[in-house]
Amino acid sequence: MRAWLVRAEGDLALARHARTLAPEHGWAAAFHAQQAVEKSLKAYLVLVQREFPYTHEIDTLIQLCGSPIASQQDVASAATLTGFAVAARYPGVAPAPHQAAEAVLIAERAVVAIRATIVAEGGPRVP
Repeated sequence: MRAWLVRAEGDLALARHARTLAPEHGWAAAFHAQQAVEKSLKAYLVLVQREFPYTHEIDTLIQLCGSPIASQQDVASAATLTGFAVAARYPGVAPAPHQAAEAVLIAERAVVAIRATIVAEGGPRVP
């Protein structure tokens, strides 16, 4: 589980950094924002010992988590990031700069909420 959390934190840091780059790098911010949420959800699933499929579908992972994760609005809103898992990496379909910035904000809120739930349920703190 710790490995998932460390990677999620790395993706969130990359998303934040990419957001500060030129607008044409918004795809990277959006992609890493999605990845941060996906990996945080998978960390929670490992904590509660629930198997999960190989998927980038955040909504699917949220549903597998169940309560208390699925009931948090900050986490539920992260389902909108799913499209950035693949499409954001291809030229011509990258998000607009404001969409990339919003993706990072959504991911930040979701990751904080998931991390807090993990800690509340006895999981490790990861800086």
